[in-house]
Amino acid sequence: MLGTGYNGDMSDADTPRDLLIDGELRPAEGGDRLDVLDPATEEVLASVASAGAADASAAADAAAAAQPGWAATAPRERAEVLRRAFELMTARSEDLARLVTRENGKVLAEARGEVAY
Repeated sequence: MLGTGYNGDMSDADTPRDLLIDGELRPAEGGDRLDVLDPATEEVLASVASAGAADASAAADAAAAAQPGWAATAPRERAEVLRRAFELMTARSEDLARLVTRENGKVLAEARGEVAY
């Protein structure tokens, strides 16, 4: 996943560019890729996997297979997982806001608000 030193630069080697399905990163079934462009400069920021119907089906199947285990997990433990996700996103909020700015062309203040929301 995102490395702890992630700085909003999509060329960062730790930035995943494939699909996360069933706990594994993998390319799209058809091998399709989508270029993420900086709208201000049209610079290619990254090339990411472009999921198709087979990928969506695989993701839905993986989610359905994982659901019984998640449901059997104690509520306190599920809350801790969600809290940790919140903490990671909060710790990286500035990096995430800068990424939103680069790939959407939003002003940084608006991107910060979007990340905080």
